[in-house]
Amino acid sequence: MMTYAHKIGYLGSCLSSIPIATLVDNYGFEECFRVHHNRSDAFRKYYCERSSRMLSRDWLDNFLVPNDDENIARDAEEYLDNQMLPHIGFGATLKGMRGKGETLFDILRNSVLDVILLDNFMDIAAKLMVKKSDAEFGGSPLFLNPHFYSNHDEIISAFEFTEYLTPHESASNWKVIYHWFRRLQPKAKIIFICFPYATSRDTMERFNRARDFYIEFEKIMRDEDLDIIPPLDVEEEFTNGPGDWYHVKPSLYQALAGYIFLRVVAKFPKMGSAYVLETVGA
Repeated sequence: MMTYAHKIGYLGSCLSSIPIATLVDNYGFEECFRVHHNRSDAFRKYYCERSSRMLSRDWLDNFLVPNDDENIARDAEEYLDNQMLPHIGFGATLKGMRGKGETLFDILRNSVLDVILLDNFMDIAAKLMVKKSDAEFGGSPLFLNPHFYSNHDEIISAFEFTEYLTPHESASNWKVIYHWFRRLQPKAKIIFICFPYATSRDTMERFNRARDFYIEFEKIMRDEDLDIIPPLDVEEEFTNGPGDWYHVKPSLYQALAGYIFLRVVAKFPKMGSAYVLETVGA
């Protein structure tokens, strides 16, 4: 007998994509989109508010010189594809959806999704780059790694890094992004997984940004229809150590997948909510 495949997508990082892989493999979910390598301020500007224009891909392809290492060159191209139309939303396992006629935004407008995952890894991890002294594109940030290209010195001369987002800036951006998704997908369960500070105990500046984001975000989203999973406060044995601070142990991703599954199929209450029992015979 055919069973319904719950539809899911994400805007975030491995903190969302790895639990989704478990949901796809073990629980029959269908992944519909995956948006990687987008910091919240850029996604808000380009896609939610449409208040800024992104540098054209043609200009970037002419300016950026691919690395001699094919693997690095492929990663650099994927970083741009993940941020720009028409490929945004169709990375990695969903590359086969490119060129099928629908964009990420068509899917969000035309499909009914069961779950949307969001996470703030990029806000914790990334500085973006903008063109120097450019009246038109000086406020148009991109996630670029200059050392992924052969002309990295030329890139550093033409571009400059922005600062990290403050917890308040990040939380404010995500509130706008949440409302944008909610308008497009009024029936979806939207679940926000806060990036853990426990993996950054050796870098207090990053530790504080991850911790303080949750404090800010939980406060401004208190009355919204949003699940917020707090930062995983775990011992070192559940982290991968300072050399891989952006990941945690597989068991934690599996546990997140279990929570999401229960939220969808078992009327499991969102965190912080009372569990309401059904009345027999009502």
